[in-house]
Amino acid sequence: MAAFHLLFCLFSPLLFSVVSPSTLASVTISPDETGEPNLEDLVTDFRKELADLKEIIALLQNRIIKPEDGSETGRQQHAQDVRDFVAKYLLQNRRSALSLTNSSAASSEDLNSYLLTYHTNPPSGGAVYTHWGRDDCVNGSELVYTGMATGAHYAHTGGGVNYLCLPHEPIYSDIETSAHGSRSLLYSAEYETSTAPHLQSLHDQTPSCAVCRAPPNRPTKLLFPGRNECPSSKWRLEYKGYLMSSCYTHKTRTDFVCMDEDGEAVPGTTGSQDGALFYMVEARCSAGGIQCGPYVNGYELTCAVCTI
Repeated sequence: MAAFHLLFCLFSPLLFSVVSPSTLASVTISPDETGEPNLEDLVTDFRKELADLKEIIALLQNRIIKPEDGSETGRQQHAQDVRDFVAKYLLQNRRSALSLTNSSAASSEDLNSYLLTYHTNPPSGGAVYTHWGRDDCVNGSELVYTGMATGAHYAHTGGGVNYLCLPHEPIYSDIETSAHGSRSLLYSAEYETSTAPHLQSLHDQTPSCAVCRAPPNRPTKLLFPGRNECPSSKWRLEYKGYLMSSCYTHKTRTDFVCMDEDGEAVPGTTGSQDGALFYMVEARCSAGGIQCGPYVNGYELTCAVCTI
């Protein structure tokens, strides 16, 4: 088990390393915008780790992959356990890297090939989030589609609780043309910001929205309530703004969302429609509850949407 731990600790840095400069001569790798070391700066470390890699492979052959019960079945099971371990924890289940686990003596050429594939064809899987109040995506995130903010009517007791970013052009399937009472109803949403410290000019207008996908190396999304910056420099700020939801006196409950502080409205949506509504959020502090001091009654809460 100790050998397994040693293998994982040693191999982990290789996931962020690169192959030799000659191998990458025809490949352009952009510097990391987060301030992390440029990939080419890690070449020296990679070469050192590669030498240790061969020693670890020998350790696997001689000490881990051996039959505890003296049978061929036992030996094969140990070999499979090691391959599964490396595939799952070391190489993040990348199918392109299975060649490294199918042989107990992986060559440096195999490892170089895997790393080159990983950096030039990164896997999919970036976090998907809604940019409320804007119809664009920032910080390298991909625009999936744009739309308008919608939701259930504030006075209805049924329907959905989540706001939806509704695309501007729907596609229908089979339809029944007459209106029915036995349906869930969707309405345009509006800024309710007449008394807000910000976004007052957008009062009674429908917020724009966009659905965005972060780059593959940022698969996790966080809505950070109460702060308009990310928890640490490891996170990438997608946007910041104000925490919003439905009014506490209304019948319809909604999710809390982060509305961009530089929000915009869908053109032509002026005038109160009173469908789904967005209100600023305030914390209520009390003894034994939300801590007073850091939180002040009457102060509108900020928020940030971050990815990592």
